[in-house]
Amino acid sequence: MAFPCLSLQSLDERMARRRADHRHTIPIAGRRRVVCRGCVKYGARLVTLDAEQLERAPALVEACKPDVATRLLKATLR
Repeated sequence: MAFPCLSLQSLDERMARRRADHRHTIPIAGRRRVVCRGCVKYGARLVTLDAEQLERAPALVEACKPDVATRLLKATLR
């Protein structure tokens, strides 16, 4: 099944190190910051069950739980 509005991005070590340096713009620590920064870069929605990411994701990133993302994805395919 193809989802034209779904994009998966791999994260290599070089990208992770570069994105980890955004302490001032993203108030989350460690790999959570790396994931949020990747969403900012690609204009992607953050889909997570991580309560801290859902609560503290910056205003630049739309964050939601998987069930919400599934509903949004189905709505775009209609």
